[in-house]
Amino acid sequence: MTLMQTLMQKQWAAAWRLTPLSLGALLALSSCGVVKIVKPVGSGGFANLGFEEGTAGEQPDSWIESSDELVIDDKVKHSGRSSARLENLGTAPEAQANYCADGRNYSNSVVRVSGFMKVKSGIGTVRVSGGGLEGQVTPITINPVEGATETSEPSKPNEWTQWDLVTSFGRDTRRACIQLSMTGKGTAWFDDLLVEKVDLHKLRPKQIRKMTAPGLDMETSDPGGYPSGWNPGVTSDPEVKHAGSFSARSDAINIIKNRPQYCGRFSNPRSKFTVDPLRGAVIRISGWMKADPPDSEMWLGFIAFGPEEEGGLPRLAEAHRFFRGSDWTRRELITSVPKDLGDACILWSSRDGYRSLFGEEIKSPEARSIWADDFNVEILDL
Repeated sequence: MTLMQTLMQKQWAAAWRLTPLSLGALLALSSCGVVKIVKPVGSGGFANLGFEEGTAGEQPDSWIESSDELVIDDKVKHSGRSSARLENLGTAPEAQANYCADGRNYSNSVVRVSGFMKVKSGIGTVRVSGGGLEGQVTPITINPVEGATETSEPSKPNEWTQWDLVTSFGRDTRRACIQLSMTGKGTAWFDDLLVEKVDLHKLRPKQIRKMTAPGLDMETSDPGGYPSGWNPGVTSDPEVKHAGSFSARSDAINIIKNRPQYCGRFSNPRSKFTVDPLRGAVIRISGWMKADPPDSEMWLGFIAFGPEEEGGLPRLAEAHRFFRGSDWTRRELITSVPKDLGDACILWSSRDGYRSLFGEEIKSPEARSIWADDFNVEILDL
């Protein structure tokens, strides 16, 4: 409980620090602490995302700083009168600023967040998060925009770069949050942010492409009794299934130690999952899940890795969505995928029984077993 108590302290951004990105950190950090909104906004959501309101050199309304400064800058801007400048003076690995609005307007919705970014040294990042009793979405990191290094003319910023990310908010969403961050010593500017709801019902069939990913239906097994393409943390179960002959089951002894993962060929040489078509796309991962006991919590996740570097693959983005367990229920996660994708993994697991939701401690029994079946990966042409 020490970690959860730490996350519930006054500084919201302490619960967002994701450097370096890790699955364990994301699982803990999705359990956000008490949020103080500097300037409350109505159910309509965010305001002043173009940073046109405010005084140069002062903090924009409604943004909460965690380190160093986010201020209005009327000298460097993408359009209009001003932008927001976030500087990391090197006193912390990552300077951050967060804006949390009433999330009810985005409940049970797919949301696109876009904008422009300009960086001088270091890496600028945007993350989006939504929180509620069910369907909690952890932060999503877009493809970072890298600025000049300390040895390559650090006085010259790069050009304005447009970024775009899409994510799904669960039902009963209470808060929708945007985080701007600057990793490493340097400066990032942000301007013309836009938050829009996406209506998936208007998609035509030809705008939805189903990926071929052998093993996601859980119908074939590798030697050892686990579904083809999945790691040994799961077993094929012929007794409990949604459809067909088998499902995949993960028991408590493996759920935390060895989470079920389905990865591309770099991470799993035996895999037939080709990740190339996912680059720069918006994807929907869906499947049927069941938990024992029924009121325990579980999650569905996606990890995007960058191109191979010395020491392995760097994590570019992670997205997780939490659900309260039940009998067989279709679950889905929608997320953007970085353009320079090197490999990717789909994974699922359970909660540890505790999390904090805006100061309220939420308890659920630890899952003894989780089943998954009939998974799909689709590319959405938005």
